[in-house]
Amino acid sequence: MIKNPLLKFLFIISFIFSIITTKIFDLDKLLILSFLLSIFIFTYKIGFKNYLKKLLTLTPFILSFSIMLIFIKKETILEINFFNFVYFYLPLNILNFISIFSKSILSIALAITFIETTNFTQLICSLKFLKLPKELLNTILLIYRYFYVLLDEIKRMEIARDIRYFGGYFKRQIKVYSNIIGVLLLRSIEKSEKVYNAMKLRGYNGDISYIIDLKYEKKEIIIFIIFIIIFLTFKVI
Repeated sequence: MIKNPLLKFLFIISFIFSIITTKIFDLDKLLILSFLLSIFIFTYKIGFKNYLKKLLTLTPFILSFSIMLIFIKKETILEINFFNFVYFYLPLNILNFISIFSKSILSIALAITFIETTNFTQLICSLKFLKLPKELLNTILLIYRYFYVLLDEIKRMEIARDIRYFGGYFKRQIKVYSNIIGVLLLRSIEKSEKVYNAMKLRGYNGDISYIIDLKYEKKEIIIFIIFIIIFLTFKVI
C-alpha cells in the first residue's frame, strides 16, 4: 500500500497513462490492468457501496459519449487475440466503444480511489513538491476551502427568499434571482477582503505553508517501482 501522497499521485498518473495508451485491440491488457486496479482498491479498504455509488453516478455520462461510436459505420473487421488463447472478430466501431468505455471507467475508478484516500491539502503539498506554480496551487486551495462557505451563504439566501417569496410571474422570478446573484457577488467580494486581511495579519507573504510529512517507507518505493516496471512492460510487449 502506498501512503505517501506524492508517490500515490505519480502512481495514479502512470497508471492512467498506461490505460489510455493501450491499443484498442489489446483487450487482454485492459483486463490485466483492471485486475491490478482491483488489487489497488482492495489494499486501501474503501467502502464498496460508497465507491460503487460514485462510480455508477458517473457511468451514464461515460456511456452517453462512448455509445455514439457504435453508430459510426465501420466496415473494418479486426481479429482479437485474447491471451493467445481465444481468437474472435469484432467490427471496428464496436471495438472502439468497448475500448473507450473501459478506459474511461478504469481512469475514473483510479481518480475516485485517489480522492477517497488522499487529503486535498496533501495533494496540494505533493503538487508543490513537483514545483508547480505556487500562485496556482494557492488559488486552488483557497477555492476548495471557501467553496463550501459560499455554498452555505447560497443556502441561507435561498431560505430567506423562500420565506419572503409568495409566488409571482416569471418576470418577477427573474428579478428575484438577479438580485440574489448581485447580493452574492457583493458578499463574496466582502468575504474575500476580510479573509485576505486576516491572512495578512497572520504573516501571509504570498505563499501558504503546509505542515505535512512527505516521508516515505522503503516498501512504498519498492511497490511503486514494481508497478512502474509492469506498466513499462505493457508498452514494450
